[in-house]
Amino acid sequence: MASRYVQISKAEFDEFARRLRFVQVYEPGVLEVIYERVNKHGNARIRIFSTISLAGESGRKKGGDSIKVTLQVLRNGEWGGAGKKFTRVHRTKNWRDNVKSRIQQAAAEIHSDVCPECGAAMVKREGKFGCFFGCVMWNSTGCNGRASCPTES
Repeated sequence: MASRYVQISKAEFDEFARRLRFVQVYEPGVLEVIYERVNKHGNARIRIFSTISLAGESGRKKGGDSIKVTLQVLRNGEWGGAGKKFTRVHRTKNWRDNVKSRIQQAAAEIHSDVCPECGAAMVKREGKFGCFFGCVMWNSTGCNGRASCPTES
């Protein structure tokens, strides 16, 4: 059975985002409402691209787009992707739960502390010996700051 698309109002999305401690931000050239939450160190952020037009009060027409959650990290003073893609969220009746799930996935990709060597963000990586958190500056500066992934019980 095909999922039914639901219309999401700006007021509805605002309330949802506010409860999750996201604030609305504006990005030049982007024509949809964006919500953002920056981590405590100011070096990583999660963004929600809502599909709600800045010119309107609701999302685009059915099938026109999907809600996207992105993770960005600060490198050399500029925001960029953290190399991880999250499954888009269709505007169906379960959109809230699905967006929360993507936010949790994004948050799990960032270490709660900064790189011990340079102070930049650390993101989850997979190496030949398993999971670890590595400095986002490794590619540009060679910083080799690391932290262990939590062990699963």
